[in-house]
Amino acid sequence: EMMADKDLAEGMILDVQDMDAILEQFISFMRDGSEEHSEPTDINQILSEVVAQFASQTEVVFHPEPLPEAPVKRLAIKRMVGNLVNNALRYGQGPIELAATPGRHEIRISIRDHGPGVDESRIPDLLQPFVRGDSARTTQGTGLGLAIVTRIVTLHRGSLELRNHPEGGLEVVVRLPLPEPPAVA
Repeated sequence: EMMADKDLAEGMILDVQDMDAILEQFISFMRDGSEEHSEPTDINQILSEVVAQFASQTEVVFHPEPLPEAPVKRLAIKRMVGNLVNNALRYGQGPIELAATPGRHEIRISIRDHGPGVDESRIPDLLQPFVRGDSARTTQGTGLGLAIVTRIVTLHRGSLELRNHPEGGLEVVVRLPLPEPPAVA
């Protein structure tokens, strides 16, 4: 910042910010949330926080539905949803649709963008560490975002599905299991 050549200084600052972001992704990958305790959580509250986080960058459409509390690792779920919205923002087009719906034994969280989608044959690869969706479009990212998501979903004994939406864009669906209700004697 104290350099006389302001263009060079600005470039160096941006490089350091990129390195910080990369290191944060590596730390997030290593810190999968397993040290965090599960607690009954309002998933809608987490999604609302993520919507607020990205509101200045793009339109995120979210209409909360009544949900039961789910026993989850709150920070890990917030990191997971944040990574998915960030990917939708980076590789897709707005608006980004975010939803959480109750099922009989699960809560279903979906994130959908309105971009071009992805080549179906590449979908399994995207879940692997260090694989990026479209490396020709950007130099940002480490390719760890979806790998972090996969680890968090696995930690919660959930399931993850990536698919091209029939009306366009990529849709990611996370299913988080709910505990079985106690048997009535």
